[in-house]
Amino acid sequence: MSEVSLLINPTRKRNNLTCRARRASLALQFLTATLALIPKQAALATATPGGLVAWGDQAFPYIEPGTHFVKLAAGHSHNLALKQDRTVVAWGYNHSGRATVPVGLNNVVSIAAGGSHNLVLKQDGIVVGWGYNDVGQTKPPAGLSNVVAIAGGYYHSLALKQDGTLLGWGVDVNIQPAVPLGLSNVVAIAAGSAHNLAVVQPLAYRPTTLSAKISGGRLIFSWPAIPGRRYRLQHKSTLDEAVWTDLPGDFAALDNSATASDAVSTTARFYQLVLLP
Repeated sequence: MSEVSLLINPTRKRNNLTCRARRASLALQFLTATLALIPKQAALATATPGGLVAWGDQAFPYIEPGTHFVKLAAGHSHNLALKQDRTVVAWGYNHSGRATVPVGLNNVVSIAAGGSHNLVLKQDGIVVGWGYNDVGQTKPPAGLSNVVAIAGGYYHSLALKQDGTLLGWGVDVNIQPAVPLGLSNVVAIAAGSAHNLAVVQPLAYRPTTLSAKISGGRLIFSWPAIPGRRYRLQHKSTLDEAVWTDLPGDFAALDNSATASDAVSTTARFYQLVLLP
């Protein structure tokens, strides 16, 4: 079985974060989310779910009260964070605008940071890039669509499409963006400074993006689907739990999209979408 996970946390609680260092101590209290830069001398740091902790040289803390982060990416001296409202924040060294998010960017479902550039994947499967663009690493190929995953190398970029094929663009000195001939059925990708990795799944599986919204007191899930295949939605309260609980009934995809729903929980809940054999 193949799976996609999503954390839904409808609660808003007051959280605490404390950093104890050899020479200094810092206590911050924010609503819903916390962030701290831990000094090199730090011995202990704790953060609440949805908060952010950064440490090491050039970590550049980002602090915005009331923020709940869901995904992070780190480039060379700059950082990206995807917020629960599907907008993006960036901070750190801002050469070539790498830490300046394009105005109006929203509906983002995934982020990636290259050496000096950034990529985001929007809900409609379109890729947007910005930052240092000396060899075209921020400019996706014309007509690129139906993307389900992205990755950023130092001077190149990768995109995985829903059909399991892969595209690369940017510097070609060491052929890093050039995809091996015949590579298909890819389900996961990663980009290094000058190399790439891909996970190949020989089954008829395609990666997908699980999206959720609240309507009428229910969570409405939607995802790009494989026509004729069946899906199962599962949940659990914490990732430490050993067993996932099935939502009643499986969901058959009649076309290229599928939906499911669940009652809004009063506590945090993790969801997992399973593609059945």
